[in-house]
Amino acid sequence: MVLFYNKEGGFLKLFMKVFVNLLTTFRLLIIFLFMIFFKDISSLYFLISTVLIFLTDFVDGMLARRFGVQTFFGSHMDTIADKFFSIGLVLMIVRDVHASLLPLLGEIVIAIVNLVGILKHKKTKANRLGKVKTWLVAICIIVCYLYYYFHISFIYVIASCIITFVVQCVVMVQYIKYLSNQKEINIMPKRMKGKSIFYYLFDTDYYLKNQ
Repeated sequence: MVLFYNKEGGFLKLFMKVFVNLLTTFRLLIIFLFMIFFKDISSLYFLISTVLIFLTDFVDGMLARRFGVQTFFGSHMDTIADKFFSIGLVLMIVRDVHASLLPLLGEIVIAIVNLVGILKHKKTKANRLGKVKTWLVAICIIVCYLYYYFHISFIYVIASCIITFVVQCVVMVQYIKYLSNQKEINIMPKRMKGKSIFYYLFDTDYYLKNQ
């Protein structure tokens, strides 16, 4: 509780830190419910829900910066949640919309690059193109579902999938270059000096000093 509360932010900071991390984690958990109940959800409700959940990727980061509640947990969970949500959505329709295989492969490879970086105590740094890629993936997935549900012109699917995949490839190369030039950083020292792993995951000051 001490990690969340301070005199400057008080309980508002406590609330926002919990809320932001729950919002990010929700994006990870909801995809499993979508995969289980996909056939039982109406097309309109599913599309609206998907758009709103994609928007939470923007909202949680904005709120974290606005209220100064960034953490290593939120940073890593955001990356994990994004990948699981996007990949899960594509997996549900890839057999019916074959073109979606392109962005699916792109996201899987980028996820592997991120994982290798984490295992080597390195972290990919999201640049502007990386953020553009995230939104292109979201738009591409929505276009694929519009085709799946409402049979819009297939040209939109092909165009969005190809553009997204090309940008994914560029981002992938940038991430690999960044990781290869980055020194290994262990954000969790062997001697934690009485601090718990909870501290390193959720303390904002520690995150800002070591991000």
